[in-house]
Amino acid sequence: MKKMILVIASLVLVGINILLLVNEDSKLKPLNYLTDWIQLKTGNLEQLLPVEGVVVPSDHFPIFLDHNAPFKEFLVKEGDAVEVGTPLFKYESDRLQEQVQLLDSEISRLEAQKKNIDEYLSELQGMKNGLPKVDIRDWGKLSDVEKAVLSMEAASIQERSFMIEQSIAEKELEKANVDEEIRQYEDQRTLIESGMEGLTILSSHAGIVDSINLGLDNPVIMIASEESVLEGHLTEKQVREVEEGMNVKISAPWLDSELDGEISKVEERPIEKAALDRASLYRFVAGLDSEEFLIGDHVDAEIVTAQAENAIIAHENNIHKQGEAAHLWAINRNGGLEKRNVTLGLQVGKKYEIASGADLDEYYVHHAEAVKKPGPFITPFKWDKGIITIWKEASFRKILKYILVGVLQR
Repeated sequence: MKKMILVIASLVLVGINILLLVNEDSKLKPLNYLTDWIQLKTGNLEQLLPVEGVVVPSDHFPIFLDHNAPFKEFLVKEGDAVEVGTPLFKYESDRLQEQVQLLDSEISRLEAQKKNIDEYLSELQGMKNGLPKVDIRDWGKLSDVEKAVLSMEAASIQERSFMIEQSIAEKELEKANVDEEIRQYEDQRTLIESGMEGLTILSSHAGIVDSINLGLDNPVIMIASEESVLEGHLTEKQVREVEEGMNVKISAPWLDSELDGEISKVEERPIEKAALDRASLYRFVAGLDSEEFLIGDHVDAEIVTAQAENAIIAHENNIHKQGEAAHLWAINRNGGLEKRNVTLGLQVGKKYEIASGADLDEYYVHHAEAVKKPGPFITPFKWDKGIITIWKEASFRKILKYILVGVLQR
């Protein structure tokens, strides 16, 4: 009996719904059919540019030989670590007095240069102190023209003061370099005068002896910095996407995890002379904050060209786009669908940053294209074996009641 009632009820329901849908005067509207919905989450998006790189010394320092003095021997070999003041090579000792005189001559020249710098610094300081002061005590009594003139004078004085301070800083740096040269020549003269067997040239930089020119052509020694950097090449398109200060993610087979670096230099001139028959490549340098690399290591890297941190993120399936406009379909408190216009930010793959217009507390349609129009929606019937048990245990009166409620609910 119950089976027959179930069949009859099903036929009645189907028939009534067909009539309602066909009838033009019916108030029954087509419903949106949804299978799932989501809440948006926050996260980080990064736009990555994959590149290859090699670990190289951050700088090279050339050491030159004076061909007017007879060379005797090298005191270091390639691969040696040197500090400032480490002996690098010797000249022959048969002309010690002449070498001392040469050194004295250089020291005198440098001291004269230092004196000139000091005099120039005094002049600059006097110029700075002598700049006129703009009197604005009676500013309120001045006309607009007089105020404009005074403002221009003040700006001109400030500009001249800045230029003078810049010149002072440059000259003080030049003086410091001259003092360092004098100190090195004095050290060399001390070595000769203390009875050493020859004039010894000392290293002016710390690092590793990268190369020695046994043919005595200059530079006779090249010292590589102990600090290392990542060096790589960018194509003509890539060089326009990379800027100094961008983060770099570095990976290699021997590393347990990615290491970070930062772009410190992007050269705007190609590595090789530009030619019509080949593409240009541009050098970039990234600083390394790790001691796990060896000079010559080849690594893979990803330059972070754009990023959005702690951003609201949506998949492209969640978004309906119409030209430049975009929206999500939100489920409101009444169980209907509402359009939420959103502003899209960074796109990485199939994920978008939602810059504005979305709320983390709302639920949104997972597949936006499934929505036809705002309004109510239906979801798939979730079949449960418990329904059969309830049906069997229910009385005929209850079954009939549920059928009538379902048919007449609208």
